[in-house]
Amino acid sequence: MKKKVNVRIQKREGVEIEIDFPLYRRIDYTDRSTFEKLISESEAITITVYEDEDRFELISERPVFIGDENYLLGKGRYSSNKQEFEEALNEVKNFITYHDDECKN
Repeated sequence: MKKKVNVRIQKREGVEIEIDFPLYRRIDYTDRSTFEKLISESEAITITVYEDEDRFELISERPVFIGDENYLLGKGRYSSNKQEFEEALNEVKNFITYHDDECKN
């Protein structure tokens, strides 16, 4: 579903761009990767997967529409897709299932 969203591109406020929801973004840091699924202009899910440890963050929040155009549209180095997001989500689910089973023993 395409929708026009009022965004702030770097220092220019009040810019409207068309975003096709759901939108997937990925941000890579040195020690973690963040996968975002923007469901609408008011709802997003963010999963952060840390590289060297069994540590994850799962957040449901209102998306932020501030940044450069590639970030806002999930393009270039921020490009991602449904499959990458679901793989990260499955890592979280597997971690929870494993530790839940461990607690039962």
